Amino acid sequence: MVYEKHRETWTLGKTEIVIDELPFGLFMEIEGAEQDIRNIERELAIKRLRTEPATYPQLTLKHGKNREGVIEARFSKRK
Repeated sequence: MVYEKHRETWTLGKTEIVIDELPFGLFMEIEGAEQDIRNIERELAIKRLRTEPATYPQLTLKHGKNREGVIEARFSKRK
């Protein structure tokens, strides 16, 4: 299995905010103490985002392409 991702990371207060772009979507993680996470969600006006419980390998199996027995999720080549 192969999947590509681009990651950007920020620190805000005591939390770390990560945005991952994969060929099948954008995903955000906020890591920190529970109250700090709630404060960041409020500060960033994050509402009604769907929680994704699946791991990137599980999502790759779902959305990737089988190429000669290898499941791949790669970005298309840009010209």
